[in-house]
Amino acid sequence: MTVRKSDGRGGRAISPTRLVARGFTNGSSGSHDHTHQVGKTNGQGRTNGLTNGLTNGLTNGNRNGRYTGLTNGKADGLTDGFVNGAGAVNGFRLSMGSRELRHPSGSPKKKLLIVSFLVLVMLSIPYALVYTFPPSEIEIDGYFMDWLKASVYDDVPSSENPDVAIAEYAVKADSQRTYFYLSTSGTILNGADQGADGYFFLMDVDGLSSTGYSVHGIGADAMVAIVGWDGVAELQSTYIFDERADRDDYAGFELMSRPLIAFKGGELELSTDVMTDPSSVFALCTRHTDMPDDWSDANFASSGPALQIMQFHKAPQVTSGLTDERMLTISITNKGSSVRLMGMNFELMGDAEVSEISVLSGKDVFATGEGPNVTFDRGMDIGRGRTVSLEIAVTMPQEAWGDSIGIGLSSANSLILDRNSTINIESYQTDSLVSYVGAAPFDVSIDGAFGDWEMRLPCIDPSDDVTLDGMNQTNKQDVDISSVKVSTNSELASFFMSVDGRMLGGAGMPGAIERWETAEVPSGELPNTTAHQPKFGSDSAFIFIDIDKNASTGFYIGGSEIAVTMIGKSSRILNASAYSYSESGWVWLGPVDAALDHYCIEVSASFSMLGLESDAMYSITFMSSDWQGAQDVVSSMVSTRASLGTRAFGGILINELYSTQPSITNDWVELYNTGPVPINIGGWTLYSGTTLIFTFPNVWIPSGGFYVTPLISLYKLQVFTLYDDDGVIIDSVAIPIWNARSYSRTGTPDNEYDTWAWTVPTPGEINQGQIPIPEFGEILAPLAIVPIMFLFIRRTRGARRKGRREAEGSKHG
Repeated sequence: MTVRKSDGRGGRAISPTRLVARGFTNGSSGSHDHTHQVGKTNGQGRTNGLTNGLTNGLTNGNRNGRYTGLTNGKADGLTDGFVNGAGAVNGFRLSMGSRELRHPSGSPKKKLLIVSFLVLVMLSIPYALVYTFPPSEIEIDGYFMDWLKASVYDDVPSSENPDVAIAEYAVKADSQRTYFYLSTSGTILNGADQGADGYFFLMDVDGLSSTGYSVHGIGADAMVAIVGWDGVAELQSTYIFDERADRDDYAGFELMSRPLIAFKGGELELSTDVMTDPSSVFALCTRHTDMPDDWSDANFASSGPALQIMQFHKAPQVTSGLTDERMLTISITNKGSSVRLMGMNFELMGDAEVSEISVLSGKDVFATGEGPNVTFDRGMDIGRGRTVSLEIAVTMPQEAWGDSIGIGLSSANSLILDRNSTINIESYQTDSLVSYVGAAPFDVSIDGAFGDWEMRLPCIDPSDDVTLDGMNQTNKQDVDISSVKVSTNSELASFFMSVDGRMLGGAGMPGAIERWETAEVPSGELPNTTAHQPKFGSDSAFIFIDIDKNASTGFYIGGSEIAVTMIGKSSRILNASAYSYSESGWVWLGPVDAALDHYCIEVSASFSMLGLESDAMYSITFMSSDWQGAQDVVSSMVSTRASLGTRAFGGILINELYSTQPSITNDWVELYNTGPVPINIGGWTLYSGTTLIFTFPNVWIPSGGFYVTPLISLYKLQVFTLYDDDGVIIDSVAIPIWNARSYSRTGTPDNEYDTWAWTVPTPGEINQGQIPIPEFGEILAPLAIVPIMFLFIRRTRGARRKGRREAEGSKHG
């Protein structure tokens, strides 16, 4: 039988020997009886015939294909046979014909790996596209890939709590909103140890530090506060600072709106309706209950350099003035894009003139200037992540001898840079902020230099004795008093106080971070938006004086009628005044002179202002307090006798000092009684700073008489102070330089060693009234007993001497 192809699809169109009704397309019958089969679909033969094929349904294949036989295969193919092949499953049909083994194109394991790889590629494509082409607009949705195009600043986490330890931060803005990003080392709003976490974003909208709330080197015009715990934001608010408020009053922030926030893990993003621009400057503060705040290392903007500047004041208390004195070390770290340093602007402290300022890089002088502004001949490049260290040396003229000098970066325009940058300056003090040139003055001078206090005997206060609501506090170093001192001359009373931490440090973000019962802002814990009760976050230093010498009258602290107060924060004095107490309360008397460095404060006022009388003794109480009410208290005495070498007081003076070599005990000191009556010097002491030089025996010096010590060693020291047996300063002298063997005031007696020493008078002489002995009560006023948190204990002479020895031992220990 001949098959004629038509239409190119194979099979028959018309049989040459038979006429068929409704014949088949591309198929033929298996029947030989010429019976016409009607009703098949494109085929002929058995039921369920072929589609384009033969009986029992091979598709384009030969007959006798089995169940779901071959596609384009031969007959007798088994179940699920070859595709475009013949025979058994993945093999040949079971037939008499020859077999051919064909290897598969790949192993299943390899195919699985290939498929898995393709799936991973397909899944990673969206992420790769996001990283390659991140969205330009920020969406507050808890997915942080839209921050990839922002300038993200790295930070060194400094908080012990990782949930508030700042790691990264960024800011972006558009025409309507400002957006912030924060990354921490822990979990946002975790609230560990039943505490609360707080995140504060401060905005200097106009870029002017002279407006807005003064904090961290910026003037914050707005703030976003986020506070919460257990993964829930209990507070999320935007505040605007009232321009009529005091710039140091945290309560000047007023509620404006509610920001949008989203957070996941250690990341947080938010947006607020405060509009900022490229000139705006930002700072970030994170807080946790009862822990120190963590601040962003640098103030920052939406882009550009962000410089963290640390200046270390390391001037000596007294500089020789003969050579260039290295007084300051400056460290500059760039958190942002590169910038070139072109110069520096300085602020000079004290009253000394400066002839030259040198900027040193390593051992090389990088630049010099004759005034406070130093311009570099060649710039210094500071790339991202780079830190440069510079030292500042000061040259003083000879006429500066006895003056005071200090130097630091200017608070405004401190650095000269080649492009706009954000700057934050942090100051530290390793020695002194202000020095005396050549020698400290005899009298105390209120100038921020404390070398003149070295000759005064301190009253040492124990550490970690701060109390709050009757409970001891161990983390309040800023108000933990370390020592106090008192000095007077014929007209002024001066007071000194030092602390273990930062004097008048205060808090930039006052208000406790604690959990509360409801979602409402607890009264007084965050910015007060209703009553505007002031919240300065300041620390205070007080001197209370019992004028009437009666502890049962006056203010409850020490029975005081006079108080001298210094209030401040960030080591800035906000107010220094004297007050008088009456039944109606405290009355302002007027301002007083005060100065401070990072650890110490000094203040003085006239006898007339304080109501003091000459040649008298008063009990005084020193107190330091912080904005939370934590307090430390020390009680002492003040004598209004003239001192420090003045001859207005008819009494004992240090008249002459003789020194040979530091290692030889062949020195001596001479005392001179300028008064009209004999004076007993038994138990008196001579100190140089905290070094005990000599304790005087029980000796009387007659009026106009002298006493010379046995041979001792003065160690070539320069400042010597004489104290009586009650620890009151009697006299003090300073030796400029030991370039001679002896320094004297009135000349020396003929016999330097024994002619002027008196023996102790006999009881008979005392009884006969030849030597007037004043009553103890005439010299030592009744001591104040403070009724609340401190108690002043009156000690005997021996106890005072023991206390001085213990104080000296603790200092040398």
